[in-house]
Amino acid sequence: VQSIPSIQNSSFYNNYAESESGEAKGGAIYSETDITISADNGESIFSGNKVINNGVEESNAIYMEAGQYDTRIKDNDLGEWINTVHDISLTLDARNNGLIYFDDKIDGSSATTERYYTKINPETHKSEKIWLEKKENDRYNVELTGDGTGKIVLNNDVLNADLRMNEGANVYLGREDVWDSDNVTLNGGSLFLLNNKAGTANFDTLSISADTDLMVDVDLANSTMDRISAD
Repeated sequence: VQSIPSIQNSSFYNNYAESESGEAKGGAIYSETDITISADNGESIFSGNKVINNGVEESNAIYMEAGQYDTRIKDNDLGEWINTVHDISLTLDARNNGLIYFDDKIDGSSATTERYYTKINPETHKSEKIWLEKKENDRYNVELTGDGTGKIVLNNDVLNADLRMNEGANVYLGREDVWDSDNVTLNGGSLFLLNNKAGTANFDTLSISADTDLMVDVDLANSTMDRISAD
């Protein structure tokens, strides 16, 4: 499979991936490596993209499939250890008045860490894995960046990501719940929750590591405003 590290000023409309028995992923883009979607004095728009599994349609523009990296370490007592780590990042970068616009969902797989050593079973004389650790410890990463002039619009869900908004990013959420399944880090930039109604964003976790501008809806008649909560 050929990998494309970056896509600039390119739009994807009404693409789909379909499977009748397995699992289709990534209506417009399926990636097993890091990828950057950028808009540099131009537009990158994703709209109408979907996956179809067993006849059931679901919005999906991009699917990030975790990569695999093996590290082998010799140890006198345990023999060969193998540490397998899956990690992958999607970067959305808008600059020079560029526009990145998503009507479709973004999804991806969780990262896993597996640590084990191999041992010969004296009865079967076959190699067996002795597990030391096997756990999901990282989600795929989404980085939102820019130079302060560009605009990133997310009108649909970004699912199960470790998401970080960085200095220079101007991010507009079409609904308060677009990031509700994500671990969110606000590392600068500007976040706009403006959709003409007051609601609540319920992030999985929230970390604020730098000054971040937040624009919210305020309902003076009902004394309410947009809110952010996190576990």
